[in-house]
Amino acid sequence: MISNPPLEKEYDLVIVGSGGAAVAAALVAKQLGKSAVIIEKLNEFGGSTSYSGGVWWVPNNSLLKEAGIADSFEKARDYFDSTVTYEGPGVTPQRRDAFLRAAPRMIDFLRAHGLKVRRPLDDWPDYYDDREGG
Repeated sequence: MISNPPLEKEYDLVIVGSGGAAVAAALVAKQLGKSAVIIEKLNEFGGSTSYSGGVWWVPNNSLLKEAGIADSFEKARDYFDSTVTYEGPGVTPQRRDAFLRAAPRMIDFLRAHGLKVRRPLDDWPDYYDDREGG
């Protein structure tokens, strides 16, 4: 249900946009004992997540391990480096490594809080499965 939170209230975290990342951020804030508000400009909640295929690239995660699929930080880094070829302040090696370390923990956190996540079927193609680490 979409509600209109009181604007005169103070929040520890103000989240602009209501996509999947926004909801996850609000959940983390709540778990840390903080208050959060999600502000969405559209009449519908969910942002682009609400009409996407809902597929994430989260290498080396617990779902893969539970299925017996071998993955590793190193393979994921090789794939990332061979696939994302542009450079800039948002794509530093440190940021890539931070994503590769945090994303599997994010899956575990969301699953522990009731999110139903499943691994795509084996016939779901990787976008670039011919690349190093794919």
